[in-house]
Amino acid sequence: MDRSLIAFVFMIMIAPTIGSRAPQITLQPIDYTDARAISPTFSLGVVLPCAATGTGSFTYAWRHNEQNLQFDPHIQQSGGNLTFSGIILSDAGKYVCLATNSFGTSISREATLQIRISPLISGVSEQFYRKINQNARLRCQIPSETSPRPDRIYWTTSDNSVVVESERIAISLYDGDLIFTSGWSNDTGTYRCNTIFDLFDPMNPSSSPKTRNTGIQQYLNFTTDAATAVNPKIEVSPNDTIGQLGQARIVLECIATGYPIPTIIWQKTSGTLPINRYSFEKFGRHLILKHLQVSDDGEYQCTAISGSRQVTASATLRVHVDP
Repeated sequence: MDRSLIAFVFMIMIAPTIGSRAPQITLQPIDYTDARAISPTFSLGVVLPCAATGTGSFTYAWRHNEQNLQFDPHIQQSGGNLTFSGIILSDAGKYVCLATNSFGTSISREATLQIRISPLISGVSEQFYRKINQNARLRCQIPSETSPRPDRIYWTTSDNSVVVESERIAISLYDGDLIFTSGWSNDTGTYRCNTIFDLFDPMNPSSSPKTRNTGIQQYLNFTTDAATAVNPKIEVSPNDTIGQLGQARIVLECIATGYPIPTIIWQKTSGTLPINRYSFEKFGRHLILKHLQVSDDGEYQCTAISGSRQVTASATLRVHVDP
């Protein structure tokens, strides 16, 4: 057979496949996490988008927590988009979109849907009696199932005045506990923990609705007797932390009690604190590292000095670098 004829027949055979390809995801599903976590109060209008381009006709499918998604009246698919008409707890988790045609399947990024859980502050009312200059810790008692953590934690007194942090008074960053590092007689009174949650409304993302939970009263009495000295103690130790390369800000916390009121000193055990990229807040209780670099990886130590005594605690910071 003539070679030119063979070439012509070959081109006819492969022509239908020229330019044919599997779908490509062009619109990836988005995360609803942290500040965008979905509250059951504002759960209308939640959409996980997905769109693709490809040859010929193709179909979309979704997987939820590594299982084929089971549709029901409150979850509908329109094109590639997944739309929720109201959210229930079982909707939380990981989602991926799949676009398929006769040439293959393309899989989207993994998107996370987080359901905001903000139960009322539980616990029991407690009473504490201390000598002047001794320490006390009132627990906020935030329920463990709370997710994400509150956007703000603060304490109020019996007349609804907001407790202001000072050299002697601290509110722990994560637990929200109220800690008197060295109490005075005028600290005697009743206290309540309050949590504020900023709610995200998918129908009106620019709005900023909030909800507040208030805890049970806690009573604290610093008697007229005074302790002349109280050994320093690390009441809240810094936590091992993972940061992202380039992260704008990360906080290591160290709260110490004792009398005389402890002075807190921070250092990096395997080097020096990063020049021009660190600062101290909350009367030295917070070490702030800015714009994380790989060199920030390592162990950090806080030392609380009170008179001639001192105690230390340390934590490890790992800087994650995306592959």
